[in-house]
Amino acid sequence: MVQDLKARITAEYIADLRCDFLVLHSPIDSIVGIENAAEIFAHAKHPKSFVSLDKTNHLLANAGDANFAAEVISSWAQSCLPRAEKLNPSKEGDALVSASPDSDFAYYILAGSYLMRADEPDTVPGGLDGRPPPYDFLLAGLVACTAMTLRLYAWCINR
Repeated sequence: MVQDLKARITAEYIADLRCDFLVLHSPIDSIVGIENAAEIFAHAKHPKSFVSLDKTNHLLANAGDANFAAEVISSWAQSCLPRAEKLNPSKEGDALVSASPDSDFAYYILAGSYLMRADEPDTVPGGLDGRPPPYDFLLAGLVACTAMTLRLYAWCINR
């Protein structure tokens, strides 16, 4: 597996990635040396971040270390998401859409105060199957509207 990764993950491949990049490394990691992590970081384009995880092993075997790494990743990932306060639709019924950098077809959708994400399935070239495709959103909206309308009619009849 390591040889396969070495053959596929080249400096050019890393440089061509179109996404925010986070490298985590421990100075006492005996599996991946600091020179490997530094090389990956050097080839990545901005925005990128490097976090040194002190006193932990490669597999984050200690639960406290794993929790710390998870908190770091979570905090870092928040900066990659669109900020809801910057994307306020002007009135009810409006929606804003912004492209996601990690897939050719992934989009963030802000409808009211709800942030959603759509993507194409991985069977479509460029799709990563990261979230429901637009057709599923459309179907879900129609089904929800139909169910709510029927419930409203039933509620009015029984009053």
